[in-house]
Amino acid sequence: MKQSKPRNRKLSGKKSDGSISRRRFIRDVSVGTAGLAMATTLPGLTRSALGSTRDLSKVVVARHPDSVITAYTFDQSIVGEMVNTAITEFTGQEAPGLAWASLFPEVTSSTVIGIKVNCFNTSGCCSRPEMAYAVAEGLVSMPVAGGHLVRNNIIIWDCKDTHLSGRGDFSTYTGSDPDRVRCFGSNTAGYNTGAQFQVNGKTVTPSNLLTTDCDYLVNLGVLKDHSMAGVTLGMKNHLGSINEPTKCHDINPDVPRLNVELRTRFPDASGYPKEKLIIIDALTGVAGGGPTGPPTFIYHGLVMGSDIVAVDAQGRAILQDNGWDGDPMATYIDTAAGAPYNLGNSDPEQIDLVEHNPIPPATRGYVDRMIRFHKEGLATALQVEWAVNRYARGK
Repeated sequence: MKQSKPRNRKLSGKKSDGSISRRRFIRDVSVGTAGLAMATTLPGLTRSALGSTRDLSKVVVARHPDSVITAYTFDQSIVGEMVNTAITEFTGQEAPGLAWASLFPEVTSSTVIGIKVNCFNTSGCCSRPEMAYAVAEGLVSMPVAGGHLVRNNIIIWDCKDTHLSGRGDFSTYTGSDPDRVRCFGSNTAGYNTGAQFQVNGKTVTPSNLLTTDCDYLVNLGVLKDHSMAGVTLGMKNHLGSINEPTKCHDINPDVPRLNVELRTRFPDASGYPKEKLIIIDALTGVAGGGPTGPPTFIYHGLVMGSDIVAVDAQGRAILQDNGWDGDPMATYIDTAAGAPYNLGNSDPEQIDLVEHNPIPPATRGYVDRMIRFHKEGLATALQVEWAVNRYARGK
């Protein structure tokens, strides 16, 4: 098992030490005050230089060398802190609760949010429970109309219960305890035969969890290569959202088309895509032997954004930097960026990458702020505990 290179060389942007790439420097100087006035207020999007109407897609990479203990064991406190760092950086909100709420502005205490994980790998490189439950904790930190979102309103899901419990180390749960996150597969929830649709002439049936059971979705993919597709990251994670994934194994253009159909056919209550955030669990990665092979390198990180193409492009770059031979090259990511799919940006010049490698240390001032946020209802007790644990260990 090899350690990842210090940082990848693709799509380089702002680093945690405050340095910026030449591309970003030129853009920011060119835009100046006028550019600031033009900047969009939507999380993850900033205007590009010289008045261009193209939006830059913000992607955040957060890493910490102590997040991974072994290739199969992880530090929950540090993983939780990585998620907190990434979401506050991505949204520009200091308090975790406000950061998550900025992505889900119409959430109420009855809203159900799904976290779609990928537990297909038979050798342990799956979306980790430590990452998924850190995301769930962030979601319940949101102040919402009618009180707070309870943990039971979060569903961690994949295609099968056995994938979750047998491969992904999750404990499945379908009960109603308000303090427990639910976790089960589409085989338990069922598939929506009344919502079948065509993907390039092939009829597929989506999971009830995507179509009706969840109001919003967080896509939590995993960092690995794939013998047919090239890579399996965010977009391809949705092959686990339909009943027969093999129907979409004409990867390019089936994966872009599938993602378009899922976004447009099953919107949220306001008519926008349910999928609000894409995260790649990059604690470990498979850069050869995927999709079922064991981890080949340790990356200690995560990749986060709202542009699924940009997130996948960064994931592909990380795999390239850590031994993946690029065969096949995962060109479906670039196809998804263009017409008629227009799912996001794959061009590095349209991606604003922010890297925290490592995430900032937990200082006493940071812990005090987390305690204050908790008192204000903007952070959970567990999030404070993660900060205290990291501070006590000098991490």
